[in-house]
Amino acid sequence: MKFDTVEYSVCQDCFMSVAHVCENDHDIEAAVARELNGRKGHFCTGIAPTEEDPDGTGEEEFSWQECELCRSALGGARYGVTLLLEKELAAG
Repeated sequence: MKFDTVEYSVCQDCFMSVAHVCENDHDIEAAVARELNGRKGHFCTGIAPTEEDPDGTGEEEFSWQECELCRSALGGARYGVTLLLEKELAAG
């Protein structure tokens, strides 16, 4: 199966929700549905490695950048997550 990928910089709460590390009150279902937009796919932690980030964590110690998933404007650490969207294969 082939995937299209979209990388996001997210807050710690969204990262933990994607990773299923802990139960928290941070509900990202609406944000996930918005990003999937009716397509099949799922989120996973991490991003593609780069020269500056060879481990592909996408971690920033502190940022005022809005969380790209829940859109919270609160400052804090940001982490990389990737949306894997299933590509529709042409019939034939």
